[in-house]
Amino acid sequence: MATKIIHKKSSVASSVPAAGDLEPGELAVNLADKKIFSKTTGGTVIEMGGLTQEEIEDFLGTSFLQAGNGVSLTYDDGNNQLLIESDTVEETVKNVSGGSLSKGTVVYQSGSTGTIAEVQAAEADVASKMPAIGILAETLADQAEGKMVLIGKISGLDTSGFSAGDTVFVSTTAGTLTNSPPAGETSLIQNIGKVIKVHASAGVIVVTGAGRSNATPNLDSGKFFLGNGSNQAASATFSTEVQGVDVTNLQGVALDASVGTPSDGDIIVYRSAGSDWVLEAKPAGGSNPAINDLTDVTITTVADNEVLAYDNGTGEWINQTAAEAGLAAASHTHTVADVTDLDADLATFSVPASTTISAFGATLVDDADAATARTTLGVDAAGTDNSTDVTLSGTGTYISIAGQVITVDPITESDISDLGAYITGITGEPLSDLSDVTITTIGSNEILKWNGTAWINNTLAEAGISATGHTHTVSDITDLDADLATFSVPASTTISAFGATLVDDDDAATARTTLGVDAAGTDNSTDVTLSGTGTYISIAGQVITVDPITESDISDLGAYITGITGEPLSDLSDVTITSVASGEILKWNGTAWINQTLAEAGIAATGHTHTASDITDFDTEVSNNADVAANTAKVSNATHTGDVTGSTVLTIADNAVTLAKLADMATASFIGRNTAATGDPEVLSATTARSILNVEDGADVTDSANVTTALGSISIEAHSDVNTMTPTDGQVLTWDNANSRWDAATPSGGSSAINDLTDVTITTPADNEVLAYDNGTSEWINQTYAEAGLASLTGTETLTNKTITAPAISNPVITGAIDEEVYAWTSTSGAITTEMDPANGTIQTLTLTGNITSLTDNFAEGEAITLIVGGTASTITFPTTTWVNNGGSAPDLATTGQTVFAFWKVSTTLYGALVGDGS
Repeated sequence: MATKIIHKKSSVASSVPAAGDLEPGELAVNLADKKIFSKTTGGTVIEMGGLTQEEIEDFLGTSFLQAGNGVSLTYDDGNNQLLIESDTVEETVKNVSGGSLSKGTVVYQSGSTGTIAEVQAAEADVASKMPAIGILAETLADQAEGKMVLIGKISGLDTSGFSAGDTVFVSTTAGTLTNSPPAGETSLIQNIGKVIKVHASAGVIVVTGAGRSNATPNLDSGKFFLGNGSNQAASATFSTEVQGVDVTNLQGVALDASVGTPSDGDIIVYRSAGSDWVLEAKPAGGSNPAINDLTDVTITTVADNEVLAYDNGTGEWINQTAAEAGLAAASHTHTVADVTDLDADLATFSVPASTTISAFGATLVDDADAATARTTLGVDAAGTDNSTDVTLSGTGTYISIAGQVITVDPITESDISDLGAYITGITGEPLSDLSDVTITTIGSNEILKWNGTAWINNTLAEAGISATGHTHTVSDITDLDADLATFSVPASTTISAFGATLVDDDDAATARTTLGVDAAGTDNSTDVTLSGTGTYISIAGQVITVDPITESDISDLGAYITGITGEPLSDLSDVTITSVASGEILKWNGTAWINQTLAEAGIAATGHTHTASDITDFDTEVSNNADVAANTAKVSNATHTGDVTGSTVLTIADNAVTLAKLADMATASFIGRNTAATGDPEVLSATTARSILNVEDGADVTDSANVTTALGSISIEAHSDVNTMTPTDGQVLTWDNANSRWDAATPSGGSSAINDLTDVTITTPADNEVLAYDNGTSEWINQTYAEAGLASLTGTETLTNKTITAPAISNPVITGAIDEEVYAWTSTSGAITTEMDPANGTIQTLTLTGNITSLTDNFAEGEAITLIVGGTASTITFPTTTWVNNGGSAPDLATTGQTVFAFWKVSTTLYGALVGDGS
């Protein structure tokens, strides 16, 4: 809401205020006399004379009323008030930088002189010079005082390097602005305003973000935030903070003091009673059994990737290859015949090796028509007129213009200024009497055709024109073989009839050629030019001048012309015209020239099309085409190699998907999964990763207390020197000197048959059954292939309930402005101590549920917030605040809608302002 300063006034002529009516420097206005009075510090009332608007501005100071700073001075005749209005909040500051600071310099507070803030140029990559508290509204010499804009508009700036609407940030170049957030871990990010007007000297910026940098700073590549000893976030790397932690330092691992340093064969055993891994001495006696030592297992000449399969004939588990066991490898393939419910379209789908559908072409092939494709391409329809209208001048009336359309009307006798009365009439004369028409032995359906010197009658064949409904042979289509050899329609894509013409285009320019359209904004107007020797029409630029036609302009008028003024073509003796329409032609019917449509005349229009039925030997030629036959063979027998293999069902080869082929991901993030249940991999932030790993934010290997806290809940299986699996009661870790690690092992001695193992239950095994782990019972049980969800090498499979999924890896990119979350107060009535804190965010909302009896000021120097208040009709008791508008008093809350406040602290003073008009 604008601030109104209403001076004391009187409408009584010759009235002068008494000394007791005014304070020193206060103004009073006599509206009848148009005089201004004030009082000196000595108590004397003085007349300042009848002042003009310019004199008032001189008196108040031009910097106070500077245009564009949101300050204006107006006199309200209706209410007899002199009004000073402002939508900009300014503060007096002092330049202590040691040099001059120009208008528009972004400044920070470096100190204070009394109640005046001392400022210097802000710099985003120097923490001691941030945050900025405003932008200078005038140039200040060193040690000079002047105005700085805290909130609102500042004009008269050079904003030519920006675009309207740009968010501007404090730059790493001292005192300047940038429209890109500063990069680098040492740079702080402060959004300080928006560009309103772009101009080299009269640009305007609205200041909105003075007083506070982003709570979350930049972070260099490969680092993460870790809490330090002061309970603050500090940058760290995994190489310095995580590596080197020994397994014996983990909480949950109790060391047997009698064992000390582990020896070869010593174990760490999981004891379910205490839910701990415990270091124990190697069990006395026995040896570590091998699976072949079991009584119901027989292993002979085992090779990589063999499995144990149950042989019902011998009652034993024996080693077999996947093929011997009737199992399919994880990356196995099938022929089409093996898939019982394969869609018919998929069964015949192929992409010929000679066809390339570009990434761009794939975005067009499902467009239903040219209009949709033009929208995809962002182009205008062919012939879109983007030119400047042509205009006419002169006195001629037989040519008119509307937009880019020039209409040529018949020339009447009045248009020919010196034709004279000697023109007399040729009504009844035949077409052949015209000097440029030669007709010889005319037959039905002949037409007139220009031969270079005259219009002569021709048959359609003589004129080289095809009749409507004509046909072609395949030999007439010059590029049929090449097109058929490279044609394909992917089954997974709906390619419209129109889209089929685009699929081999490499880019938008080629597609526009196929579509017959121009690039957006193309000017299709052809410059108007003149040719010939006529002088009655002239042109200058886009202006056509039409002058009267004289007899000399008609070269072959001759004395034989005997009056055709006003006579139509149908007056000729051999011309019969009936109900003529646009686009019709004259055609000889054996006795006369008659008007007909192209269809009636049996003529095909330019650019006509044919269906396959019009090509008499189409099927034969297609069947005999060698490329088509070869392409058909490719459809049936195409085999893919490389990363993706197979002939019908395609399989991605093992280890083919490299990290480079995954989607990009943000710096200092990890690939994993945090969402409950099995699913796609996700990009995890450092915070999420620490939560999954149970690592405390701030763990430090140099501080034993922090190591204990940070690693206390990390499972032993996650450690680099432990090779284990999910533990069961009695399972142990044994130290392997050769590999310097702890390996999971079953204690020595024990069962001799596989079914005697505590985590194996075998019930009536049959041939070719396998052992599968049952998570519900935590046991290995025997199952058939179907029960275990395995595919056999024989028989058929269906695609039911089988889907192909790809990892959903996000690649977040931050562009444009960095928006801060809006903080909503959770305490909405009574005495509130923690909510009014810039640490919660610079934009805060409060929905009142009752009166707020007190508020605690949690501002530090240089901090600022915007508070939006709504809710029930209530009151707020604010902390001690210097209100810069609203007459210096705390504003009342709006009875409906919302009330918006701005708060900021300079030195130890909390300032407040009502934003808008408060309604």
